[in-house]
Amino acid sequence: MGKKSVKRILIILVLLLPILYVGVQAFSIFSSSYQTQTAIEYTMSDSIICSGALGMTETEIAYDGGGVIGYVASNGERVKAGDAVAEVFATELDAQNSQYAKRLQKEIDVLTKASGATSSTDVELLVTQKYSNAYDALDVLQSNNMSGLNDKKLALQLAIDKAEAATFDNIDFTARIQQLTSQQQAAQAVQSQYIASPVTGYFVAGEDSTKRLYTTDQLMAMSPVDFAAAVSEETPANDALVAGKIISDYRWYYFASVDLATAAKFDNYMQNGYSVDLSFPDVSEKIIPATVENVVTDEENNLAVITLACDYINSSIIALEHAPATITFNTYTGIRVSKAARRIVDGVTGVYIKYGNVAYFRPIEILYEDANYILVPTSYTVAEGQKTLKMFDEVIIGGINLSNGKLL
Repeated sequence: MGKKSVKRILIILVLLLPILYVGVQAFSIFSSSYQTQTAIEYTMSDSIICSGALGMTETEIAYDGGGVIGYVASNGERVKAGDAVAEVFATELDAQNSQYAKRLQKEIDVLTKASGATSSTDVELLVTQKYSNAYDALDVLQSNNMSGLNDKKLALQLAIDKAEAATFDNIDFTARIQQLTSQQQAAQAVQSQYIASPVTGYFVAGEDSTKRLYTTDQLMAMSPVDFAAAVSEETPANDALVAGKIISDYRWYYFASVDLATAAKFDNYMQNGYSVDLSFPDVSEKIIPATVENVVTDEENNLAVITLACDYINSSIIALEHAPATITFNTYTGIRVSKAARRIVDGVTGVYIKYGNVAYFRPIEILYEDANYILVPTSYTVAEGQKTLKMFDEVIIGGINLSNGKLL
């Protein structure tokens, strides 16, 4: 090979070196396994899901079994002894006509109230009410609990009618009210017999509470093993001739089956007088404050029964018998990062973030953690010269051989 050829090859190699260097760096960057996840603000709950049973004192409302039942009282409504809670009709058609008459009466009431709106009424306020009631109705639809949908629909209709009456001078509901009144009177002309409540308390229809409840005393007498077996089995059905029930008190109890580790947490809450939040996601989004009344443990079987006392009742809860519940000890809000991002450097717990193409170490303080995530306070102190984790930082959740200031 001549000198010119060797010289030419050397020149080509020198020219290729920068290109090769850039290529190696690009390959290193794009083939690296440094996956990132954006740090976001998040609320996490320290909670458990458990099986359990409600303890209430109930009185059955019996009837002779003849005819078709229609309900006068609503679930969760407080009634006095002697108040009418249901009525019995001779035929299904009579029962349907009675319900139709009640719906017509509600519509008449809506139109009558709307007739009171005039041009001097605050139209902007009425429009706001209209949208607010529309959103309320959508919330009911999304909750899968339709018990309050009709009331929301009537409230929305009232807001719409009021807005129209206040906006247009020629709106007159008189003819419509007269037409509905005539229909309502015709539908109401049916014979029925009323069923009265035997005691004072909170009503629940027999068709919605089909099982017999355990009494509070019965549940308290069960061992953790017996209770776990009881909540896994079907409870006896009501007698066939039960029109409904009366729950005697707004205070009721929820008994839950848990393991010993969880029971210790409940015991700590009981000793310190802390409350928990109780909810039944299958039927209601309502969160109910509850106090821990009792904890009974069975060391041999790693089981316990905890008793929660509640002072709130509504139409959904009153119809429950056995029901899974979510019990929340506490909720925390902070910056959420994956547990895979946690590193310990020189005894300091933290995470690496990617800024540009450089890794930086950020010490963290742990507010709360579960099996998958860590919650970091939005504000905390670190040693001089160090920086805290901030929202929207790109946290590195994969990769090895990281160090502060490392080029990625």
